[in-house]
Amino acid sequence: MNRRSTLAAIFTGLLFAGVVLGIRACSNSPAAAKTPLKVQSVTYLADTSIDRNFVFPGRAELSAAEVKRLNEVGGDVKAYEQWGVTSGGIPTGDVYLKILLANPGKEKVILTDLGITKECAAPATGTLVYSPVGGGPASNTFLLADLDDPAGSILQADTKQPYFGGGSEPGNTIVFEPNETVTLQFKAITATQSCRFSFTMTLLPGNDNTSYEQKLDDSGKPFVLTSVPQTANEVTDFTYYDAVYAGGVANGDQNGAFVPTDPKTYRGGRP
Repeated sequence: MNRRSTLAAIFTGLLFAGVVLGIRACSNSPAAAKTPLKVQSVTYLADTSIDRNFVFPGRAELSAAEVKRLNEVGGDVKAYEQWGVTSGGIPTGDVYLKILLANPGKEKVILTDLGITKECAAPATGTLVYSPVGGGPASNTFLLADLDDPAGSILQADTKQPYFGGGSEPGNTIVFEPNETVTLQFKAITATQSCRFSFTMTLLPGNDNTSYEQKLDDSGKPFVLTSVPQTANEVTDFTYYDAVYAGGVANGDQNGAFVPTDPKTYRGGRP
């Protein structure tokens, strides 16, 4: 099997550090020309309660140097996730993000809505780096971006209600006082497709009744996420991929080393 995903031209990589903001005013007000919020950092949170897999789209295999580096970082969850997103891998299933936003201005800024802009297609194929769950606590999150939800609303993670309104509960806002930094921590998920996505913040600065739309993405590139196809028994369908490198808990007999396996015959577990 030697299938190639059309997403190879789309998903060229996911950078680990830096977020770019673009702003569009919702009116012709002269005051709407400024960018009210500044991103201080973006972090991909390590999570040990879920499988940490990466798909490298359009890749028939990893190079020897890539496998060497993978095995150097494979025992450190944080270093492993950083390697995945900086090496062109697409996280699978879900991804946790923590973004620090600061208000450098002299007036408060109110975040009144957060929308999702997405482009989705079939799950990405190519090379799968497979590292099944080893157990551990889930990351805390209060915002949920369900990319499979046609409504595209940002949800409150515990209640699954729209966080900024539109559901059965009143909507929330997030207030940025002058010189204040606020952390947005959320999880993006998909179970059926691959997506590239960004966010649009609706902001109300100061005492002005003119709202702003400010784009939130990853250094001018969209965030990316892909699902992993499942068999009828709800296990990973490895035959979907051109190559599979299994490690971590799947290869405990070799101290978690990542080794190539045959996707036509591999069924998970010890490679």
